[in-house]
Amino acid sequence: MADLLVLGPGRLGIRIAQKWQSEYPSSNIYLKFKSENPERSKEMEEKGFKVLSEGSDIKVNKVVFCAPPHGNPDYPADVEQGFSFLKSKGILVFTSSGSVYKENNGGEINEGNSLQNH
Repeated sequence: MADLLVLGPGRLGIRIAQKWQSEYPSSNIYLKFKSENPERSKEMEEKGFKVLSEGSDIKVNKVVFCAPPHGNPDYPADVEQGFSFLKSKGILVFTSSGSVYKENNGGEINEGNSLQNH
């Protein structure tokens, strides 16, 4: 079984969880939000996800880190904590976004590229 933990299940993270659920319906899919919200937790659990509370101690094969850095004074520690949820030889995928870049012709994009004006 390929259990999954999504740290920061916002717009991207919840899509990953839903896709995983459709591909691996018998797997356990855990969601860890920055803040606890009983209403949101109930909604996610009704959809088949398991919402973790602070201090949860689980081990999974796969972790996807989707939490944004803004509003988080200890972001590096949160990223590092993601590894503590992995079973031996597990995989952590770190996602991040920069902005909307001007490049739109299939070229390479990095932090030095120009940004698209809105």
